[in-house]
Amino acid sequence: NEQSLELAQTELGHLRGSVGGTEAIQNLIPQVLNFMVSLKRSMKAEDWFDPAIFMRYILSGTLYQKTEEIVEDLLTINEAIHEAKLEKGDFRESAVEKLTEFFVRILKSAGDESYLTIYKKSGEEISLEVRNIDPSKTLIDLAKAHHAAVLISGTLSPVDAYKKIYFGDMDAAAISLPNAFPKENRKLFCARDATSAYSMRRDIENSNRIIEYINTFAMRKGNLAVYFPSYDMLKTFTERLPKTLKGKEIFIESQDSSASTNDLRTFMSLPSMGKSGIIFGVCGGKWSEGLDYRGDLLTGAIVVGLPLAPFNDVRKMVNDYFRMKFGKDGEFLSYTLPAVNKATQALGRVIRTPEDKGVLLLIESRYLDESVKRGLPKWMQDECVECTIDSFKEAMKRS
Repeated sequence: NEQSLELAQTELGHLRGSVGGTEAIQNLIPQVLNFMVSLKRSMKAEDWFDPAIFMRYILSGTLYQKTEEIVEDLLTINEAIHEAKLEKGDFRESAVEKLTEFFVRILKSAGDESYLTIYKKSGEEISLEVRNIDPSKTLIDLAKAHHAAVLISGTLSPVDAYKKIYFGDMDAAAISLPNAFPKENRKLFCARDATSAYSMRRDIENSNRIIEYINTFAMRKGNLAVYFPSYDMLKTFTERLPKTLKGKEIFIESQDSSASTNDLRTFMSLPSMGKSGIIFGVCGGKWSEGLDYRGDLLTGAIVVGLPLAPFNDVRKMVNDYFRMKFGKDGEFLSYTLPAVNKATQALGRVIRTPEDKGVLLLIESRYLDESVKRGLPKWMQDECVECTIDSFKEAMKRS
């Protein structure tokens, strides 16, 4: 981004006259900044940029003839900065290191479709990225050169799908450990009468039913969590809620890091005071991944909808790439499966130890379709109870 380029200019200024190529790279950075400024006129928040046009523009304002020459100078400069930082015991990534990696990837993108050149806009800020959407070639080369094992989270399933994505037809054993949590300690429901599908988002009956599921779920004792596919949908539904729900205090995930940390701390302290609350968050957000809600810190969780990535031109390019590689399975592997994983990660916050008990609810009929259901962990596929709002109300009375 623009800030990291300014930092790179400062780092290069300290080396001027002592490392060859420094002045030439300093003269190149304004060209990159000017290219970024030209993209600010775009109406899109994220889109592809043509690496060939980018490099022609960069080279036109410098004495360099080829991208390889830029990369060669950057690698030399980066090595000098790296050695100087090591002597000081500084192991942080430098801005020049980021710039070097960017141009190395730009060079690779010329002959490798697995590298996507993308720009992102947020207000007046803009950033450029070269994203490697398919690291399988590197992983296969690594695995062929060594005795290798890949250990992944149990929520990243089915294992064979990841084996296919990252290792293709390589001869590899896939082993999945059984679920260590007692079956009697958990109950999983899936609503067949509600969805977050775009075509139904303006359907009042569908929206009211989602609210009814949440209200019914709120009757359960203890701390609860409700996760949505996006902040926009989170806002749409939480605007319709009171400050408390069935006597539980409501906490809504903020995009501000410090505010969300304080709210989460308060939420997790409630059981020790004989109280309970409900957090409303986002799949893939701060409250749905990387946290342990052990014991009575969380007794149930809902995932509303299927948290698919926003569909834009970049996402279409990713899907097209994997369809070319895997045929009809490509879109499932690149688009549907990551969404299912986000949902299972969120539900997985509830049962963290064999002693934990919890109720899980997927408010989304698409999880019952085989095309989506096959992305769920095996135990979820086996234990999922299809429900309507009426049958769910009866089940909650018995729980």
